[in-house]
Formats: sequence, structure tokens, C-alpha cells
Amino acid sequence: MANYGEVESVLLKSSKDLKHYFASHAKPMCMHRIGVEAEFLLVYRKTGQAVPYSAKDGVGALLKALACMHFYHPVKQGRNIIALNRKDLSVSLEPGGQVELSAPPVSTIFQVEEQVKQFTAQLKSIEKKFPRVMFLSVGIQPFSPLKSIEWTPKDRYKIMRRRLPEFGELSQWMMKMTGTNQANFDFSNEEDANQKMKVALLATPAAAALFSNSCYSEGKANGYQTFRMQIWRKTDQTRSGYLTQFLKSRHLFQDYLDYVLDVPMLFIIRKQKYLEIQGRTFRQFIKSGYQGEKATLADFELHLTVLFPDVRLKQYLEVRCVDAQSPDRIASVAAFWKGLLYSEAARAGVIKLFKNVSDNQLQSAYAALPKLGLKTMLGDRVLLDWSRDLIALACSGLSEQTSTFEKRSECPFLKPLQDDLKKGRTPADHFLAFSKRQKPQNRFGILDYFHI
Repeated sequence: MANYGEVESVLLKSSKDLKHYFASHAKPMCMHRIGVEAEFLLVYRKTGQAVPYSAKDGVGALLKALACMHFYHPVKQGRNIIALNRKDLSVSLEPGGQVELSAPPVSTIFQVEEQVKQFTAQLKSIEKKFPRVMFLSVGIQPFSPLKSIEWTPKDRYKIMRRRLPEFGELSQWMMKMTGTNQANFDFSNEEDANQKMKVALLATPAAAALFSNSCYSEGKANGYQTFRMQIWRKTDQTRSGYLTQFLKSRHLFQDYLDYVLDVPMLFIIRKQKYLEIQGRTFRQFIKSGYQGEKATLADFELHLTVLFPDVRLKQYLEVRCVDAQSPDRIASVAAFWKGLLYSEAARAGVIKLFKNVSDNQLQSAYAALPKLGLKTMLGDRVLLDWSRDLIALACSGLSEQTSTFEKRSECPFLKPLQDDLKKGRTPADHFLAFSKRQKPQNRFGILDYFHI
């Protein structure tokens, strides 16, 4: 993606100026890579409460130490460090102080595994310097109530915290409480992007159930396998959700562009400050501007970042339905999606597998899976059975993807998932079984369980 400054002067005179936007980011197959984003929760060891940004040993201080110890360039907003950069790797902050790794795109899951190992080693080095804190890798804050979590001091979050709850009662839970692992994929052309979008959408309910890992919050089991997915169902549905309408799309780039253009705007940036936009979709903004400001390509790319569907199209395809996993399982997330999306045979297999499943059935499963997980019915089968079929297709797809510089099969990264599916278990099931063996309110045992 181009830097904001490189595109901020490109004026958009009409929506037709964006007609070729997604096509312009297509890449030949030899350049297809996988990018991983992983969020980590920062808590105090003794209490399990979320670490605030502003404390002496808070998130801001930890970012400063991470920059000094591991040679990152700090990015500031005013006096506050809000992100770190190093070449094409970035570390950013979510609204509740979640630390997010955005790793540079790579070719293999072995490289993804190494990226995660290197970053978690850096986080552990920070824990040694700040012994009162610890990093967790899980889909939701296990002990902190929503109101106790301090907001990250980023201007965009000031606007989001005010606007998103207007359309979704759990929007602030999404922003401050949750963590995810996201995988990003390239596309060759519109047809390729269209097929990958369909496969990712079809697999979303099963994947969300398979990787359920947000069953414990506010100090107790919350009654869900993946409460994070339930939170997303109650988050601003004008800009998020499970967009099964694109399963029938024949012209994905134009159809997705139309969707983006008709979502209400939140803000633009002018003179390095966020200007809130109210009462305008992006289509209306292009047509008539706002308070004398005219639409630019930079505004459009910024607008893309505040749309949150489970499968999102930007300069690449993002798959976003998975709860944050333990560090050793993050590579499994990437392997699952890589096996399905970067193999033509696997994609065809997924589409054939779901050929008799309707949009309504998918949406019904999507609504039920937060509580039921792999026991959710999709058509006449439970998601456990669908997941087994998808894992088999993913493994077959990965087997095709060995290359001249990497002969090893990536299928072993799916073995933990295969082992769980034999017993019909998810990460949430593993934790719930563990917690039953603990003494009541064994906070330290639970924190150690989720510790990176």
C-alpha cells in the first residue's frame, strides 16, 4: 500500500476514478505471498487487569523499550508513541492497548512460524525488563471489565469510540477487549480474487468455530466458545459482518467498490489531524465534498481501513474471523488459509463441497457458532464435519505448494488441528477442561495458560 503522503494529492472527481483500484493491486502468481497480523493482550501478572497506556510501566513505556531494544523506529502522535516500524514490519496499538504485529509478507508457513517466534521472543525480553507485566495470546481479555481498560491515545479511536456504538451495542467490546490472528493473501486478477473471496466466505463459519478461543472473560466462563465472534455480531453492522452477498458476485471489484462507497464515513486526515465526517457515504463525499474538503485517493484508502467484514478486500484479501491463538498455533491459522486459498484444486474442492449450501444456511450457522462452536449445524452436518473436510482440502492444497527453495511440506502445521478434530475439540474446549481442574479463581494458573 502506498504511504498516505504519496496519494493524498490525487483528487477523485467521480467514483469512476476508482474503477480500476483493486485491479491495480493484482500480482502475478510468482509474487503471491502470505501476510500475518497477530494481536497480543498486555496485562499485569498479579491481577490480570489490562495494562493502561499511561502508567509508568504502561503500554507507552513498553513500546519505547521495544523500540530501543530491538531497533524499531517509533511513530508518534504528539508526545505519545502509537506504533513502531522497521523496514516493512510494523507494531501498532489497538484501542484497548492490544499490541499488534503486522509481519511483512513471506512465501512459506515456515517463515511465518519464524516471524512469530522472533516477535514473541522480543515481547518476552520486554517482560524481563518490566516484570510486573505479561503478554497473553487469546481472543478476549480474561479478567478486565470493559470500563477498566484505558483507551489508547490515538485520535482515530476518539472518533470510533463515539460513532461505532451508535450502530452496535458491543462495538466498544470489539475495540478494547478482543484479539485476533489475521491472514492476508494476494490475487492475480478479478477472477482469482472472486474465487478466493468465495472460498474464504464459505469456510468462515467452520474456521471461526475451529479456532474458538474466547470462552473466558471478566473472570469467568462466558457461555460462548468464541465470544469474540458474538461481539462482532453486535458491532456496527453498517461496516462489518459476514458478507455472503459476494458469494454470487460476478464482478467482484465493482461490486465490492459499490459496497465500500455506500458505507458511512468516519474521518479523513488533513494537516496531520483527523477531521470527523458525519452524514456522508464515500460516494456522497466524492460527489459533494465535506466542509470544503474534496475526496482524495488517500481518503479512500483510509476509509477501507474502517470497514471490518470477516473477509475484506483491500490491496490484498484479508481473512479476519479467527480468535487469537497461542503462539504455536498462529502458523496453523496461516497454513489453514494458505492451503485453501493458494491451491486451485483446493479452491475448487471447497466450492464443490458447499455447492448445496444456501446463503441463509451459512448465515444461520454464523449466528449460532459463537455459542455452539463445532456443534453448530450447517445444512444437515455439524461444523465439526465440515472442518474435517476443509482441513483435508487444506493439507492437499499445501502439498501442491512446495517450491524450488522450500521442499518441506507445510502440512505438519495442520496436525494440531487434525488431532483436535479427532476428539471434536477447540482451543476453547481445551481451556474449559483445564479450568475445571483448577481451584476456584486460580487467576495465576489461567494467566499462565494464556501467557505467550
